[in-house]
Amino acid sequence: MNLVIPKEIRKYIDNQNFQIDLIGKSKAKKMILDDCVLKIESSSDEVKNEVLMLNWWNNYHLPVPEIFENIQVEGINYLLMEKLKGDPSYEVIVRRSTEDLIELLADSLKLLWNVDITHCPSSQLLEDKLAAAKERVEKNLVDVNDAEEGTFGEDGFNSPEALWDWLDNNRPEEEKLVLSHGDFSLPNLIASGSYLTGFIDLGQSGVSDIYQDIAICYRSLLNNLKGKFGVLREFTEQEIENYSNLLFEKLELEPDWDKLRYYILLDELF
Repeated sequence: MNLVIPKEIRKYIDNQNFQIDLIGKSKAKKMILDDCVLKIESSSDEVKNEVLMLNWWNNYHLPVPEIFENIQVEGINYLLMEKLKGDPSYEVIVRRSTEDLIELLADSLKLLWNVDITHCPSSQLLEDKLAAAKERVEKNLVDVNDAEEGTFGEDGFNSPEALWDWLDNNRPEEEKLVLSHGDFSLPNLIASGSYLTGFIDLGQSGVSDIYQDIAICYRSLLNNLKGKFGVLREFTEQEIENYSNLLFEKLELEPDWDKLRYYILLDELF
């Protein structure tokens, strides 16, 4: 990837300290500078959607970074944004408590659900997601080695094609539409103390079923509690079950486990 930074970007970042962000699975290269973040990646529909939705969320006064500059050069997108104060939300487990984290997650989901989606410019309906997933499968872009344990292989699906067929044939009967972040995982929520500072990585944001974000949030919470990403303390199976139940209590929802599993499996194709 071409990393020659355009002069329009350099005027903001020259003489600033920086480090490369290695958190998450994004293929983008992120430079974390003193007061801004530079995200560099190949241009794509998802990149265009992130810029579109950052502007839209800002217009609705939702907590997301302000865009300072966005430039495409030879197929590479350079997105320079405000640096939010705080740390990825999983740090709340360490610095505060797991209960504080779950309160933060539930409040953040409810914040999005209360937004008027009438004029939202991005559709991430199940029909759209399945079409995008099918394209990824056909182009052999799905990394089966990056999937959750058991999704593929002897106890799971034989291939991404088989998973897509199952998803297509087992669509939930109805969608409850809300504003969705699209990848509501713990690293994509920034918190100061136990309070939300903002959301990042909005490339899959748009109007979607309420379980799109619930499913990714639930999976991310459990993976962190199970120590998959190096949380500093060990949680027992009973604690993990109690905390997952607490999430739904705070959301004031009776969990639809079939829908939750469906949207987790759908995410395996992205």
